[in-house]
Amino acid sequence: MIERVWLTPTLAKEVADHARAAYPAECCGVLAGRGGDVLRVIPVENVSDTPESAFAMSPAGLASALVSLEREGLALVGFYHSHPKTPPIPSGRDIAGSHYPDAAQLIVSLEGGEAVVAAWRIGVGEVQRLDLFIQSARPDDSQVEPLMLTPFQRIMVVVSGVVAVLVVVVTALALLPPPPELPLN
Repeated sequence: MIERVWLTPTLAKEVADHARAAYPAECCGVLAGRGGDVLRVIPVENVSDTPESAFAMSPAGLASALVSLEREGLALVGFYHSHPKTPPIPSGRDIAGSHYPDAAQLIVSLEGGEAVVAAWRIGVGEVQRLDLFIQSARPDDSQVEPLMLTPFQRIMVVVSGVVAVLVVVVTALALLPPPPELPLN
């Protein structure tokens, strides 16, 4: 399980440049490497029906990225996507759509014009901020500090998770067939 994420300034710039190029849509991609060390960034096409507020990785693009990293002897570190107009905090949709609880989720925000990046682990009903190092040299373990979220941030993460669960439940209920009609005697 990944506890922290490290990538070089060059790789962080690749992610930010991808976000800027996709704006106003969200971008997305794969982070490849070893442990929490990102050694390669692989952009994947966003095929969402609402790309300005959501991302859905192209199944063919994702499969190609996973085959590519396997071929190169790399492992899946995580995924990245952008928030063109909101902070780099997982949205309810991000939480509901996360299917890799051990992978890092890197979010780059373009809110305010500057690229701001944060790393998260999104598990079933749990969101945890990860230490993120954007520097040339790989961090040693003494640089990792415990995560401290403000009370407001903790509340917002919980609220996002609850909203995500409610959206999934309401959607599932809406897709159920109507009940059979019972004859009246």
